[in-house]
Amino acid sequence: MGRPLLYVLLVILAGVAIYALTQKKPSGDVGDNGAVVEEDDVIEPVDPEIEKTKSILAARDLPGEEPAVPPVLHCDLSFEPLPDGKVRMSFSITEEHDYYVETFSIKLWKKGFESTPMFLWYDKYLKAKDTLVITEQLTKVELADHAGGELGTSEDWVVEIRGHRARAANPDPLPPQSD
Repeated sequence: MGRPLLYVLLVILAGVAIYALTQKKPSGDVGDNGAVVEEDDVIEPVDPEIEKTKSILAARDLPGEEPAVPPVLHCDLSFEPLPDGKVRMSFSITEEHDYYVETFSIKLWKKGFESTPMFLWYDKYLKAKDTLVITEQLTKVELADHAGGELGTSEDWVVEIRGHRARAANPDPLPPQSD
């Protein structure tokens, strides 16, 4: 009576073994929850600043040729106290090769406050052989958050222009300028 039951169990075990051996084994690692993580499943952290720039740039064509040498942007920063207690901050942006450059992502921080930078994004353009001036008004709250409440001078600040598109000459026609 025990032998037929043993044969049935052996057949079932053999079937399970054959099934297990014929299944495709996952190539990924096991995640924290025990699920297999394939390489295609890994999601990189998303930088909202980069994603916004990509979506704007993908939405419009920019005629003309990309320059052979990447643009070299220079930015002069100035501050002007206003009567209402706010501060007018101005960026004067130029390009070393006289290229057309558009869509600026600016990272700005006060020296000593590197961990609390301001990120500014502008859908504006700098015409070839021109200067682009961008102004912003800062409140006391913004200054407290990003500069310890003290503005200092423009030499106390670091400006980094991060994202932009360039052409060797002005596109024809020029794109619409945002406010």
